Amino acid sequence: MKWKLIYKTSIDAAHFLNLPYESKCKNLHGHTWKIFVFIESPELDENGMVIDFQVLKKIIHELDHKCLNDFLNQPTCEKLAEFLYQRIKPYLKESMKLEIKVCESPNSCVIYED
Repeated sequence: MKWKLIYKTSIDAAHFLNLPYESKCKNLHGHTWKIFVFIESPELDENGMVIDFQVLKKIIHELDHKCLNDFLNQPTCEKLAEFLYQRIKPYLKESMKLEIKVCESPNSCVIYED
């Protein structure tokens, strides 16, 4: 690959988890989610970009100040990363590699990739 785009942003969003065991995550609570998008591409588009950053911003910030349970059945960090991956992937060429990193705290992150 020739190009590696990195887009880093954050959103504030609430969620709760329906877990089969006792957990404080069963209660509605919020996080400042840190989101990283990594896209590798062997070429640039006709505008000289891997992808317009505004496309990524629009997709991710649709979730800002929302309850993630309105978008995902079980909005874990893992499921949020997969959700964002599925929303971004259609904008990419087949030759591009996509990786999404989501952190719900400074010490708790997950990566979803090709």
